[in-house]
Amino acid sequence: MAPRKSIFEVRVTSKGITQEIQRIATLGMKQWQVPLWVLSSKANTKAWLKAFFSAEGYVNKEVIRVQTVNEKGMTQISSMLSGIGISHRRYYYTPKKVNHSKVSIIIIAQKAARRLYAQEIGVWHSKKERVLKESLGL
Repeated sequence: MAPRKSIFEVRVTSKGITQEIQRIATLGMKQWQVPLWVLSSKANTKAWLKAFFSAEGYVNKEVIRVQTVNEKGMTQISSMLSGIGISHRRYYYTPKKVNHSKVSIIIIAQKAARRLYAQEIGVWHSKKERVLKESLGL
């Protein structure tokens, strides 16, 4: 593990570890899915969502948003949020360039929904956490 600015980069070079990751998870921008073990408990679901939104999400004073070209993965995320009781909207954006993929977007905009998200899930990313807490007066 080597420090790079404010992040750590981890390079996996072990064949055994690589094979294990490939065995338990589908990888690729359009193919990934939430692993079944994540769905086996609320604690796993919340931890996975926290990690996903920390890495891929966007937070400002009005919304929490995440987007991807993987429609199936977003359907799973939407179901996970609904299972926790977090109100959200799902949108699609089709780029004008024909060689670009349709984008699936989830937005959590209602203040009560963002507050529930902050209390139940949260984020590990310090800047996103600060913006979320400030926007909710926490």
